[in-house]
Amino acid sequence: MANLVKRLSLPEAIGLSVSVICPTVTAAFNITLVVQAAGAAAPLAFAIGTVAMVLVALSFMAFTHRVAHAGSAYAYISHTFGSRMGFIAAGVYC
Repeated sequence: MANLVKRLSLPEAIGLSVSVICPTVTAAFNITLVVQAAGAAAPLAFAIGTVAMVLVALSFMAFTHRVAHAGSAYAYISHTFGSRMGFIAAGVYC
């Protein structure tokens, strides 16, 4: 094996570690907050959220059949509504 070379400083390594863990922590906190807010209706709230996400996934599947692109919200929206709307949908505001 080749010798490993140190390429990241300590703050960079910590930042990378936190960025990898964040999606899992966010999901864990969101579940507890939804259950606290919804109470006994929490399963219904998750079922409604699941249906909404399935509709989003089906929309992306439909776009992939119509537009030959690597796939992102920007690409599909800019193809349909123009680059300005795609830019807005990408979450960047100038």
